[in-house]
Amino acid sequence: MTYLWDFGDGNQGYGPNTGHQYNAPGVYTICLSVYTWDPVAQDTCFLHYCEPIIIGGLPCSPNFIVEMDAQPQGNGLVTFVATSTIPNTNFIWYFGDGAQAFGPTADHVYAQTGTYGVCVTGWYFNEATQDTCWIEDCEPVIVGNGNPCDALNAEFTPFVGGFGVNIQNAVINSTWTYLWSFGDGTQGYGPNAGHQYNAPGVYDICLTVYTWDPVAQDTCFAYHCEVITIGDTPCDPDFAVELAWNAGPNNTVFLSGGSNVPETYFIWYLGDGSEAYGPSVTHTYAQPGTYTVCMAGWYNNIVTGDSCWTEDCAIITVGGGNPCDSLQACFVTNELGNGGYFFDNCTGGPLGTQYFWTFGDGATSDGTNVDHQYTAPGTYQVCLTAFWQQCADSTCTTVTVFGEPGATP
Repeated sequence: MTYLWDFGDGNQGYGPNTGHQYNAPGVYTICLSVYTWDPVAQDTCFLHYCEPIIIGGLPCSPNFIVEMDAQPQGNGLVTFVATSTIPNTNFIWYFGDGAQAFGPTADHVYAQTGTYGVCVTGWYFNEATQDTCWIEDCEPVIVGNGNPCDALNAEFTPFVGGFGVNIQNAVINSTWTYLWSFGDGTQGYGPNAGHQYNAPGVYDICLTVYTWDPVAQDTCFAYHCEVITIGDTPCDPDFAVELAWNAGPNNTVFLSGGSNVPETYFIWYLGDGSEAYGPSVTHTYAQPGTYTVCMAGWYNNIVTGDSCWTEDCAIITVGGGNPCDSLQACFVTNELGNGGYFFDNCTGGPLGTQYFWTFGDGATSDGTNVDHQYTAPGTYQVCLTAFWQQCADSTCTTVTVFGEPGATP
């Protein structure tokens, strides 16, 4: 066999093993062509393979990306947020009116209404080359008069699959609060939501979006509803997902999701406008703070040919603060009829969180999501306590059982 090497700088070499000295730093593609004569086919056989190499220091990362988000607050005030794929990125803002600012977040008040070309430049120091790497993101930003509530948007699109619905919001803004009403007496939070219904029917899903306007010193609201139809072939009524997390250094969070249904797929909404996929995610936030993280789980229903969705959310704290603030007990009550209830745990807490339930009739449980059957009519107080290390948090609600539980109508 014959070996022919191409070193990517115009030079070549021969033989099964080789070496080469480059005259300048850079990225070079080394290619090897191997060929031999086939006496049977009376033809020449070829094989070709290439590998890129870096000479003289690492270049800037090809995955270096910065993105900006502009959030109009009304009265000329705009909040800007920058994110980067590289830790320890520095940011410089150019607001389009001659003003500048520094850092991952910036508030700027424009003197006049209009459209401004805003750019954020991100850079980091490359230790290998002892130089800086730069990149930029620009967007037109419209600054108007009017009511600061005009910027709010509560539009959304529901996607129904079996007895579940996955809801995608039209606009995600980290300064807004999202409250969902699913039309069956239950609620949810966060910019995107998933929900599992217990019975077929027509349901009115409504979203209320609100935020505080620091300029007008008032709360702004937006409201939107969509009607959906849930079919008569249900998804697994016990389908549940659960997220857990641990905080790492430099505003990094390690997240993991689990499900009681095999072949569940996961979509993460990380609370800063970014998303991720898969059962395990590592995410670095641009700045410390408290974030609402939601994980939607779905699987394909082979009976209906559609998908079934549900969701779990948690409030996490990165970069300091009291770790107990992230432990917030939460559950959703689902009435099954004839004195039966399913309590769906929506507690946000770190890995290793444990649970203790009391049902008001002397019974208890230490499960995550629990069923309970009442044997007598009455009003009962249901409480959930979540424990993690030295932290604990509790929440309670009441349920009322009518008639004779377990009786057939």
